[in-house]
Amino acid sequence: AMAAKETGKDAKQRQEDKARMRQLIVTLGDQPAKLISAIKGCNGALQDDLDDYSEHILMTIVDCAMHLPTKSAILAILCGLINVRKPAFVQQLIDRATKELQERVKQGKYLQAQLLLRFVLCLANCQAVQTTAALEVLVSLLKLIEGVPCQEGGDVIVGMVMGAVPWISTALREMHKSEVDIILDACDVYMARRNVPWLAGVTIFNTSEAAITQKDRLAALWQALKQLREKWEVASIVAPYSAVGEQLAKGVPHQLPPFILTTEDVKKKSLVYMVDPIPVSQGGEEMSAIDKWVLQDLVIATIECFAKSIGECKKQVLMIPVNHAQFDRVVIETIYGQMLRVPAPSQLPLFYFRLLQSITTLQSSMKGHIEAVGNFYISRMGYIDVECGEVLADFLSFYLAASQYAWSWDELVGEAVAMPHAQRVARFMRQTMEQLQRLSFHDNLLSRLPKSLHEFVPPEPVGSPAFRNSGSKEYADLKSQVRIKDADVAAVKSVVMTLVGALRTREVTKIDTEGDVKKEGSDDEDIMNVIEPVVTRWSREEVLEMFTYAVLENGSRTPTHCTRLLDWYKDVFPAIIPKDPAEAAACYALIMKCITAFWRLSGLRMQITTQAMIVREILPVQAAIDHLFLACSMDEDSHTDSLSCWQLVENVLEQGMREARLLREELAGATKMGNAERAAALQQQLAELDGKTKQLFVSIFKGLFTVFAKTPTENFKRITLSRTLAVGRRYHEFLAPYLSEIEQAVSSPELAGSVQQVWTLLRAIAAA
Repeated sequence: AMAAKETGKDAKQRQEDKARMRQLIVTLGDQPAKLISAIKGCNGALQDDLDDYSEHILMTIVDCAMHLPTKSAILAILCGLINVRKPAFVQQLIDRATKELQERVKQGKYLQAQLLLRFVLCLANCQAVQTTAALEVLVSLLKLIEGVPCQEGGDVIVGMVMGAVPWISTALREMHKSEVDIILDACDVYMARRNVPWLAGVTIFNTSEAAITQKDRLAALWQALKQLREKWEVASIVAPYSAVGEQLAKGVPHQLPPFILTTEDVKKKSLVYMVDPIPVSQGGEEMSAIDKWVLQDLVIATIECFAKSIGECKKQVLMIPVNHAQFDRVVIETIYGQMLRVPAPSQLPLFYFRLLQSITTLQSSMKGHIEAVGNFYISRMGYIDVECGEVLADFLSFYLAASQYAWSWDELVGEAVAMPHAQRVARFMRQTMEQLQRLSFHDNLLSRLPKSLHEFVPPEPVGSPAFRNSGSKEYADLKSQVRIKDADVAAVKSVVMTLVGALRTREVTKIDTEGDVKKEGSDDEDIMNVIEPVVTRWSREEVLEMFTYAVLENGSRTPTHCTRLLDWYKDVFPAIIPKDPAEAAACYALIMKCITAFWRLSGLRMQITTQAMIVREILPVQAAIDHLFLACSMDEDSHTDSLSCWQLVENVLEQGMREARLLREELAGATKMGNAERAAALQQQLAELDGKTKQLFVSIFKGLFTVFAKTPTENFKRITLSRTLAVGRRYHEFLAPYLSEIEQAVSSPELAGSVQQVWTLLRAIAAA
């Protein structure tokens, strides 16, 4: 018992020791003013533990090198100091780091590979790795992609190499100037042959119209490296090698293990869609191109590494050791650039809002930059990609709800915005207010927002229960039967089935001399004689319409009320809808017409109700898409241009993609297990699902091109083309095999010019 107790104490002590050492390494460099003393202190503290905890310390350092973007040089200096007394440990660490680097490249985890490559170069700066061996790694990587197209791994590998070059110290550059120049010359050769036909399809601004030059991150880095060659100085990287130079020189440089990556390891389809953030900063001393790129890269990498924790992410961003007057503005610009990244940002707009909100709580000077950069984009809305505009509307709605509706509005209303942006800014403001109303109340918006913005606030989101038979006795009776409490599904089904074909008497009307319909009792002297009451029968469509409106009206109080009613009465719809496919399609279209008419003042409730019916298999997805895109009015107020419509479309498409992924995983498992029968059945299901999804895309594109052909305004034509590009771009991986087939299905002779340019971009993106 005593031995077990002592063993338990030892295990607990070891865990505490490991936690202490990990904390010591992870927080190294968090206080820049005490950086050198902290590195020396950490080295002294770890020396005594290396014999007992070498594996733990080794993995902690490698793990930090992969996940702490700002500490590559700091960790390398620590290893350089350890190398003086424990060279065997450092050799093991170098072997492990190199192995992890190659594994990350094979796995396609390029950010971690990039950070490890920088760490290896920093080890060479610290004389822990032979300098020629470290530079040879860069040469080897470049040799792997000789002749490899940029979209098949070339861009990624060249980006890794060029992204690591700024971490080469000035001393190492002077010592091996010719070797470094060979690396940069090879990058120049690659960039000269680089062809990126898809770039125009993944930019924030429509560069064919906007007077704004946009480069992707790789091209921006290439330009910055050209300036770096003239003067090798990077102030954005904290690397105090000279402060401990004498001690580092006492260590023995180590060889790197063999570099065994092959061309096949790096040939992966990789669409580079990260566009360099738009430089908004004005006034004051500007950063050098390389310092700005490095700062942007550190911000981007920090967000990617710490996206799971807003609190830690904000601290890491603000701890980036760059002391420059433009730091605040560049950080905000970069976060905006990440949020507006296409085809899709890595996080939701809510994440970027929370990050910026959290940053301003620690550094209030950034708040003004948030509004300034936001207004830069909003005031140029006429040139912004439609999807980027909607992401910005999402972000602004969150920001307003959390900041008591405060924003510098004067730059966005009235004559402050010039054409052609004014119409698009107005559309953007309507979208923002629609989103904001989801987070607040209609009356709140009217009381808190400036009067100049009231025209953009949507109507109060209430249902519109009036329809052709809403005043009939039969509808009143049916509505009273459709209830949540004491629900009687059988009774309701009996009522609706009895109504189908039952006799009815239409309301008596009078017709004036001009053909207008008037109710009995009008004082118009020109009214003709009263028409005799007409006895007819209730059609199936009229009964379905009444039942649908009864469910919508009784469930209009909250979405929960509606879903509970649908749960109770979902089996009544199939009883009314005939089995004949053509007749059933007409009934589904009628249901969609009822939903969009009832909730014409609330896009959100339209979206929720439609999706609830799709989930409960009351309404087929295809019928919903066909109605939204082929049966709506062709104007900017139609559901086709609403955020709710596109959120609904994205939800149903994503659901189809998820089901397809699950089927593919199950198919792979069945094939691996040799279950041919199960694999064949899954293959059939997958083919059917892909066919349905493909037909959804045909309906979407056909509807968009119909809107484009019929809309009278150039502004809405531009929006429609941008929307078409956004849809194809977001789902390019699925569309790639079917793009030509879909293009043939939706094309028509009158669609040329601009539409053809969109298809050209989509083909380029799909090929990438």
